[in-house]
Amino acid sequence: MRQRGKKGKFLPEALLTDKDHSYCKAVEQHLAWKERHPSTVYNHRRFLERYYRFCVTGNLDWKARSSVIAFLMTLPFATRPQVYCLFNQFFSLAGDNTMAGIPRPMRKDAPTPSLSGDELRALLVELDRAALTRAPGSFQFASIRLRAMSLLALSYGIRISEMCAMLYSSYDGRVLRYVNKNRENIQVVIEGHAYSSLALWLTARAALPGLAPCPWLFCKTSGKPVVHENLYKSMKTLLAHAGVTTARGGFALYRHTIARHLAETGVNFLDIQQFLGHTRASTTDHYLHKNIGMKSQVGRAAVEALYPSHPGEGVGEAPAASLSARPGTRRPGDL
Repeated sequence: MRQRGKKGKFLPEALLTDKDHSYCKAVEQHLAWKERHPSTVYNHRRFLERYYRFCVTGNLDWKARSSVIAFLMTLPFATRPQVYCLFNQFFSLAGDNTMAGIPRPMRKDAPTPSLSGDELRALLVELDRAALTRAPGSFQFASIRLRAMSLLALSYGIRISEMCAMLYSSYDGRVLRYVNKNRENIQVVIEGHAYSSLALWLTARAALPGLAPCPWLFCKTSGKPVVHENLYKSMKTLLAHAGVTTARGGFALYRHTIARHLAETGVNFLDIQQFLGHTRASTTDHYLHKNIGMKSQVGRAAVEALYPSHPGEGVGEAPAASLSARPGTRRPGDL
């Protein structure tokens, strides 16, 4: 990590002060402390770099308690608890007691809202409109990417952090392999609407010059990986265009929505927990906002039933199939 200049370029290593070097050393020690998911390493590095730039801009001491508090106050309310835990671990590893006496930011009690069936259908129609009817260009490129990632989240319960860390080589045209939040190697057979949307995305990605060496499955037109902030803004715009005013949130909205829909259709609680990839039942219960009843069959079949029909657009041509558990729980050799 190096200090950035006015034009966003990194300054030469020789221009870094001793204080800069000590911070860089502390950051690298934090990131190497234990094995983490690539998306976690990326987010931790990003927040630590933002904090350092904040201190440099305000001529603040990065070890000062007042600097940490001032930085936390610049963050969105929902982000503060996450960054507080990051700083708590970071300063502890650096052998500093900066976080002592700083109260932990409280989370809001209100759960992330979910979409009703009608709202989800309106959202899917808007996804198709943006991806399939816009004139070619960067906006359509982003819309096709958003549609593919949205259907993967809805159909297979894949987290946004897991999709951002996926490699281009992890998909062979039918089977998608990735590492989940629990550091498990997962492979999923992509079918139905998720398959057609992912195929369209790969076609658009291949048509864009200069992306051949890009290792990421989901990337920007510049070849850089997509980040959560970009997708959150895209989701906010998508909800507004779909006329959905009662819901807010990023891609977590998809996981909450499909969890509620599966519960309302009678899917077994343990099947939903496995589908979402939760290790604790209390987390699944938070997603559902209540305890639920029983049955089986989850995931993509529910999305196929909700998905509106658009004849002539090549959407939904793959046959739907029922699933008895989260597809992501399959391991190599189970296909």
